[in-house]
Amino acid sequence: MQVLYVSPMEYGANSSVDAMSHSLDHTLEQAGIELRVGYADFRVKGWLHRTEEFMREGVAAGANAIVLYTIDPAQPAAAVAHAREHGVSVISLERPRFDVDASVVYPNFNHGVYMAEYLSHLLPPGARVGIVGGPGTADDDELVLGIVHGLAVFGLTRVNDPQDPRYKNVTDVRSGGKEKTACLLADFAKLDGLCIASPIGRMITPERVHSWVPWEQRIPYRPLRIWQAA
Repeated sequence: MQVLYVSPMEYGANSSVDAMSHSLDHTLEQAGIELRVGYADFRVKGWLHRTEEFMREGVAAGANAIVLYTIDPAQPAAAVAHAREHGVSVISLERPRFDVDASVVYPNFNHGVYMAEYLSHLLPPGARVGIVGGPGTADDDELVLGIVHGLAVFGLTRVNDPQDPRYKNVTDVRSGGKEKTACLLADFAKLDGLCIASPIGRMITPERVHSWVPWEQRIPYRPLRIWQAA
């Protein structure tokens, strides 16, 4: 059996996205299933067309299943329907607004609320908090909404609009986060705390920091096999 995974970012751009690719590869390998990875980087113009191309290639090559990371909840509906009509199972990471065979859903809104709650234990009531928004993907938007809601519920003061492009890390990489954090620090003379949209993984607190293990130490590392159209 063979599975095609359409990754939303080029390898090496985001360690969390890389970790998902390797986790998929490792888990499927244990079941005797081969994973091939194609890259349709959402930061690059034409990413949706490339995603659709990968899906058509997967169907034509006889892939048994396609794993898709949901960037736009409304797309690529037609390509997914085509794949399923030809007997190819489609599994999405994050739930889209069209039919798939299964979805892995992250509790991003809850995660955002938990981030705000934890921060409220470290800061005095009314403390001023900035938010660095994410790239506008489905999972990041849910996380930011959770942070905004949590700050209000737990009595902290949000100083900025995380959807403002000046504070929105559309690149979803470390350098972009650093740039947007610098904007916050330049625009607000007094900041007591900072929340940065990063929905994948668990919250690292002082109590947990010593138990944290990098993903590459949790599973055996091997190079990912790249999808090649027939």
